[in-house]
Amino acid sequence: MPQSGSHLLPPGISETVFRFSNEEIPLPPEFTTTIVCSLEFALNNQNPPTIKALRTLFQNNLQQLPVLTHFLKGESPHFQWESYLPQLDQLITEKTLSETTLENEIHFLLNQKLPFTTPWRVFLFKGYAENKFTIVFCVRHEVMDGGALITMIQTLFSFKSASSPVACDISGASQSISETAPELLKLPPEAKKNVNFWQETPSKTHIENKTLQFPASILPQIGKRFSVSGNDVYLYLMGKAIWQWRKTYQALPLPQDAGLSILVPINIRQAKDKNPGNRFYLKNLSVSEETSLTEISKSIDVFKQANIRKQLFERYAKNADSAFVQAPSPEYFFSSCSSLRLTSPIQWGKFPLLNLGLRFNSNLPIYTMLSTYAPKRKTEQEAISTLFLSFQKNIPNLNKVPLFYIEALETLAKKAGLTLAENEIRKTA
Repeated sequence: MPQSGSHLLPPGISETVFRFSNEEIPLPPEFTTTIVCSLEFALNNQNPPTIKALRTLFQNNLQQLPVLTHFLKGESPHFQWESYLPQLDQLITEKTLSETTLENEIHFLLNQKLPFTTPWRVFLFKGYAENKFTIVFCVRHEVMDGGALITMIQTLFSFKSASSPVACDISGASQSISETAPELLKLPPEAKKNVNFWQETPSKTHIENKTLQFPASILPQIGKRFSVSGNDVYLYLMGKAIWQWRKTYQALPLPQDAGLSILVPINIRQAKDKNPGNRFYLKNLSVSEETSLTEISKSIDVFKQANIRKQLFERYAKNADSAFVQAPSPEYFFSSCSSLRLTSPIQWGKFPLLNLGLRFNSNLPIYTMLSTYAPKRKTEQEAISTLFLSFQKNIPNLNKVPLFYIEALETLAKKAGLTLAENEIRKTA
């Protein structure tokens, strides 16, 4: 694969880049991940929304959400971004669940593979429970990572202010997107056909998803005691949990001297960047059993420097030769750990958010995402962090990692002089 020369990088940087832009992408990723995100709303004794209202909501926001109007065109290994006008009546559909459960539907979506030409779909599910409905997003990670997904959700469903009773105005007549931005939205020939969204793929049963939930204040409070960030604490604890799992279960399909790499997406996108995809480093964080919290913090802190971010952005805006970073060598055990934060109350009209769920189907051994829901107008007690984890089932006892994560969290909290209340950390299947 093309390598980035270290002599061209700013001081302290030695990683390749994982980047999406309008230029040609010379190398496809070595691993893919399907992300399924569910938003469950309360009806509050109102009539459920119509599928037309949901499509109108998306149509009114297409220009603000370029990830919805671009796909990767070409054949491996040559891809490039191309814009199109999505046919929302095909991409956004509804289903009334009477003979199956919502979880079964989500499991079905995880077992599908979206083609590059149709990298996202949205479903409106009704009828599975009283006084509830759910909107489910299914996306290809190459086109929309967790950060882009959350940005889209906040754009569509952010409850702006108490004086604005409707979070997103979907009642007014919308302008034609093709008339307002014809140069950005070119309808590809394949979009005129009845697209087969789900390609024939065998059902995958090798993925298990779990979640841990705890007050959003815990990790930042621990970080404050050690002069690091809450996100540094999250990464440190994940490294500790995986190493403890390896020490506990020796009969593993991995070399005993294998290292541990945590892949950490670090966004270097500039505030005014309007490129369709995401621009971020996939930092390869090498973690040993002795790696300290301070060492992890120093490794990540270099990316917080404005001049470093600017240099990286300018370099990769001109250079398409380092588009994707490959996964670490197979003898290294690795996981992906990213984090995102919702800072606005999420509500669609008169329907408040009840629950946000993330599920993944990745060929990485472990894929994790820390989601924090901490709107400014909520109290500290209402702010929640959820750690979503996805595991390969064929690796023995890998689903025990959440238990080791909890043990590591309790140990570090004790060192920080904090006491976790009983049942403060909730485990869900």
